[in-house]
Amino acid sequence: MFVNRVFMNKTPLIAAMLLIVVAVMFHMPNGAEQIISQAEAGKTTASVGGIKSAPLVTTHNKWRKSVGVPPLRWSSALARDAQAWAEVLSKKSCRMRHSKQQQHGENIFWASAQRWSDGRRETQNISGEAVVNNWASEVRDYNYKKNKCRLGRQCGHYTQVVARRTQKVGCGMAVCPDKGQMWVCRYDPPGNIAGHRPY
Repeated sequence: MFVNRVFMNKTPLIAAMLLIVVAVMFHMPNGAEQIISQAEAGKTTASVGGIKSAPLVTTHNKWRKSVGVPPLRWSSALARDAQAWAEVLSKKSCRMRHSKQQQHGENIFWASAQRWSDGRRETQNISGEAVVNNWASEVRDYNYKKNKCRLGRQCGHYTQVVARRTQKVGCGMAVCPDKGQMWVCRYDPPGNIAGHRPY
């Protein structure tokens, strides 16, 4: 498992953030799905997890534009599934675990609680933009020519964010009992196909 620690300087005590991703798949029942364009996402607040869809879509699309691939659209169905998995993880001591679904790509992000010197714990104020940028920062460890991560490094979060074949994204966030938080984004179709470059 790859561990990436990011440190927050809000208090003398340091809170660590961990992220992990694997492009895995999920079976969703057929049914109506609301697809929201980037322009519409800018006016919409996602109802699941209380997160805003606009920063998530916009930040994904900023990275996608940088490599010349089409923008993603927000999917309410993917967001519901992502939210459901974030809630499962949040109830299991906030432990990182990928779902067994096999239809969609999946990125997962975890952040610890903010700890104060008097012992209080609070949920950190982390934006969707910060979550996506953290995944995409793995670009520094991706070698496009060889289509591999740098030796000993992880880059699957980044390659899922910019995967050309992916058209839709939906995300959710849940707060853990210890005030940590779990973010999950689901992607359709999934990226990170073995033997294929993301773009």
